[in-house]
Amino acid sequence: MKKRTLAAVLASTMLIATGSYVALAKPGGGFRGGEMMFDRFDANQDGTITQEEVEQAKADQFATMDADGDGELTQIEIEEGRQKLKEERKAERFSRLDKNGNGALSLDEFDMGRSGDLFERFDDNKDGAISKDEVEDMKGRFRKGFRKRD
Repeated sequence: MKKRTLAAVLASTMLIATGSYVALAKPGGGFRGGEMMFDRFDANQDGTITQEEVEQAKADQFATMDADGDGELTQIEIEEGRQKLKEERKAERFSRLDKNGNGALSLDEFDMGRSGDLFERFDDNKDGAISKDEVEDMKGRFRKGFRKRD
């Protein structure tokens, strides 16, 4: 039973992590919010992430999800834990966008400067318009961003 529970936890952690990467992916490679994810894992804030820090993050996530503290996760605890993490991340993202801290987003805060940046990334020939070819090219660059680097 413990092996099955551990396997479920590891699979769940990988799904959550993979989902996070996919959600944070931005066209052309790289990640939105990558700094936030990096900071979450870089516990001692030394600018690097060690295997120990990854293991500690996993243990912390497990402990957070283990609602009854019995050292095992049930399917319900995993589902509730995922939902809790999702809600926490939503709150973090909103807080980062709400630059003036008033609990509401203005048009400038909502835009986050992404539309101009995104437009520039798609408009390869810098003619002020995005063609279908440029969109297809961006799709190709997006896919390449997820390939394992040698």
